[in-house]
Amino acid sequence: MLIKSKIIELNKWMFLEEIQDQYLPYQSFDRNQLELNSGPIKITNNQIKGNGLFIWYGRMSFESAVHFHTETIGEAISIQLFSSSNENMLFSYDSYKENQCNRRSFSSLQHLDKNDECDFLIVVLSRHYFKNLLERNEKLRINFLQSQSFEKDGLGANSNYLANSEFQHIIKVLIDFVSRDVIDRNLLDEILINLFQENYKNLGIVYNNIPDSASQIDISKLEKAKQILEENISNPPTQKELAEEVFMSESKLRKDFKQHYGITIHDFLTQIRMQKARIYLLIDQLTVYEVASLTGYGHQNNFSYAFKKFFGYSPSDLKA
Repeated sequence: MLIKSKIIELNKWMFLEEIQDQYLPYQSFDRNQLELNSGPIKITNNQIKGNGLFIWYGRMSFESAVHFHTETIGEAISIQLFSSSNENMLFSYDSYKENQCNRRSFSSLQHLDKNDECDFLIVVLSRHYFKNLLERNEKLRINFLQSQSFEKDGLGANSNYLANSEFQHIIKVLIDFVSRDVIDRNLLDEILINLFQENYKNLGIVYNNIPDSASQIDISKLEKAKQILEENISNPPTQKELAEEVFMSESKLRKDFKQHYGITIHDFLTQIRMQKARIYLLIDQLTVYEVASLTGYGHQNNFSYAFKKFFGYSPSDLKA
């Protein structure tokens, strides 16, 4: 995919990047920090790029009105955030359609007023990178499938939408991450998953496509159940025991948990076990046997099978 951006009045590309589409889980990302001072325009920006991913964050100030143009060519999914001293935080979003294989492009043009100060955040993932996130997070996959109907309503990168408070919080977390010297790939992926989940939630509110069922569900009990699972991955309670602990019937717990979180209790437990397992292997450098025990698998072979089924590669690949 090709990603490019420029200030129209300067007639010069701020960046022009060709990013490989393939997702490579073991390859590191490059990070660049640049400054541009050209007459009345001052820009400080941070950039992270690698296979399947491009993130650019810039803080800009202008003494004259300008136009900021960005364009992405290729099969990709993109979120752009814009916040200025004169406006609330706005975002635009563009996505490929499921099963779409044709090369495509999308662009945006933002007008920036004279004497304005603003922040820009651009996140672009290749189709391969994004589909890897979908395979790792069931709730994100469901949200994405629901979002396919948004394009029928004219949703695209040429329209701006107000970002809700939770979305703004996740954006600030990502901006802080982009500014760091060290890039933790696992943490970055978790931030991106949260970003796109909140993106679909925000759009669902705008288009009334995702119903709010909070009034029919005791959220506090579900959050308690989720917390219990997260804290007991090595020896989790049965679903019956979990239901008793949060004072719900087993059938209601299963139904409400799936409805609220978009994932079954069993799949959620598998998901947090695998995510924790990868941290144990990559960061803590534990053996496969130790990780199997810490994540609740009685036999190393069972753990290795579950890990490969979830991620597509074996735990020994991470230890190589």
